[in-house]
Parts: sequence; C-alpha cells; structure tokens
Amino acid sequence: MKKLRDLEQMKNDGAVDINMSPLIDMVFLLLIFFMVTSVFVQRSSVEVERPTAASANTKEGKKINFTIDSNGNVFYQNEEIDLLQVRAITSHQLAKAETSVVVIADTKSQTGMLMKVIDNCKIAGAEEVSIAADQKQ
Repeated sequence: MKKLRDLEQMKNDGAVDINMSPLIDMVFLLLIFFMVTSVFVQRSSVEVERPTAASANTKEGKKINFTIDSNGNVFYQNEEIDLLQVRAITSHQLAKAETSVVVIADTKSQTGMLMKVIDNCKIAGAEEVSIAADQKQ
C-alpha cells in the first residue's frame, strides 16, 4: 500500500527525470558520421566556356583540377598560380593519393598555355592528364 501511495505521489509531483546526455551523445556521433562520410564537390568559380566533344565522358574518382581562363591565367582552387606551382601542386597531390589531372580550358584560351600546363603535370609524374569538355548534343 505504501508503494502505491509513493507512486501516486510521484505522478502528482511530476518528478520524472529525463537524462539528456545519451541524446546529446547520439547527435554528436551522427554529426561526426555525416561529416566523415560526406563528399564535397569542388567546382571552379572561374568562368570558363568549355569546348564540346561527342566523345566526352565523366571521370570518376579523385581529380586535380587546373583551370585556364580566356586570358591564359592558370587557377587551382580559385587561386591564380604560375606554371611552377602547377608542377609542385601536381607532385604533392600525387604523393598523397592516386589521382588524375583534369585541365579545364576556356575555348578562347591559347593552345600553348594548355600544352605548358599538361607538360608540367606530366613532368611532375601525372600519368593521366585529361582536358575537360561538355557533352556535344
């Protein structure tokens, strides 16, 4: 009888304690899980008009992207770089992981600059250098 009275007293008091620690731990674990498993696509914000090709296809996997604008300036991750930096960045990225190199050149850019970028990537050790193009409709 005493237990029944204690139970009724507890219901009337509303003294139910909810432990929030496991909930907070679970939220943080989910946050870490989503951060680790997410893949971020890096797009160049440099405005480039890509050429079109009927044989263009999509490359999967990790890539090193260099962009050449219509004025012949070379960019890596939206920062202007010179040709020596192309070689250094390529060798550094290739040392970290097996990757391929993609050169995104504007249709109005000079072929000479494109060849210099490809040449520096090959000298740095890149076995595969691709030129980005849009699929021809």
